[in-house]
Amino acid sequence: MKILLINTSSFLSGAEVSMLQLLKNIDATSFEIFIVLPTSVQYQHLLPKNVKCIKMPLLWITRSFNPFYLIKYLISILIVMRKLIQVINNEKIKIVYANTYKAFFYVAFIKFFVTDCKLICHLRDNFKSKRLHRFLISQSDKIVCISGQIYKQVIVSEHKKCIIYGGVDTNYWKPEKYLKNILNDNLRLRKDTILVAQIGQLTSWKNHVDFIKAAAEIIKSYPKDFHFLIVGDDMSGKEKKYKKRLNSEIIKTGLEKHFSFLGFIKDIKAIYAQIDVLVHPAIDEPFGKVVIEAMAMGKSVVAYNCGGPKEIIVNNQTGYLVKTDDFKAIGEKVILLLKNEKLQIKLGTEGRKRVIEKFNIKDNIYKMEALFDSM
Repeated sequence: MKILLINTSSFLSGAEVSMLQLLKNIDATSFEIFIVLPTSVQYQHLLPKNVKCIKMPLLWITRSFNPFYLIKYLISILIVMRKLIQVINNEKIKIVYANTYKAFFYVAFIKFFVTDCKLICHLRDNFKSKRLHRFLISQSDKIVCISGQIYKQVIVSEHKKCIIYGGVDTNYWKPEKYLKNILNDNLRLRKDTILVAQIGQLTSWKNHVDFIKAAAEIIKSYPKDFHFLIVGDDMSGKEKKYKKRLNSEIIKTGLEKHFSFLGFIKDIKAIYAQIDVLVHPAIDEPFGKVVIEAMAMGKSVVAYNCGGPKEIIVNNQTGYLVKTDDFKAIGEKVILLLKNEKLQIKLGTEGRKRVIEKFNIKDNIYKMEALFDSM
């Protein structure tokens, strides 16, 4: 079966990591994959050799209204759609798969010109636009939702939508005995300094502000040597004001010496291995790949009781879920964990078991292959 996959992002984020996992693990004897990526793509070298890559002038849709960019975007859709139709006809593509709803705009009208292929839209982000909702429903043959959080937003008959959770390779993401002081040494910290991190790209809905506020509560309430890590970067280049806001918040709380921005880290596994606790204060996170990565590594996670983390974490068993916007409760749970090493180990162990049972890559690939076969 020949599948044409479309992805509009030129940089790596959770959606692209999940896409690469699919490409590397899918049964190459049953599925032949063609992938369309932007001309400025930064991760082409990570594609498996059996995947045929086609570059096209795909643009990244932005939230801000710019009439000139909108015109450029519409022209891009027309140009790309024409090329996609040629590929579909020449290669006899059976399924066109949009990896995100942003990629979907490039393929939404293809069925008017090619009637014998199926169209799948993978929803990995929240969306509240009624017009977009109707548009997705009318043009998709199947809508894949990354979590129940997204599934509930799609008002359509049950047969047209499904949930396929993200997954991780638990043979790779597993507890490792990295020397904790490697990171401490690089940051010129004492070897016994406690490391608490938030991991994810710098964007406002990830809510790093509450991580900073929780850090202030932790330092005020628990007299230990702490250091807080913000791991990730402004990958889109459109969050410069947000990064400045975070720096201002750190200065306002007097935590400059307790915080480090590490930016994008290629070997993120080493970071997970060395931290003590992961904090994830995102509001209505669509899924939360960093949460299952940390849990697979045997790390304790504290998150807000909403979005994807609410479906991933079993409160008090595999981690902690606290009331949304209650950054003081985040601080309290972090302190509780750090005061009790046995509790950390217990939650970490149970968290890894849950990932193996429900969020492993084998189940994810099996369900994606079954979806393709059913179309």
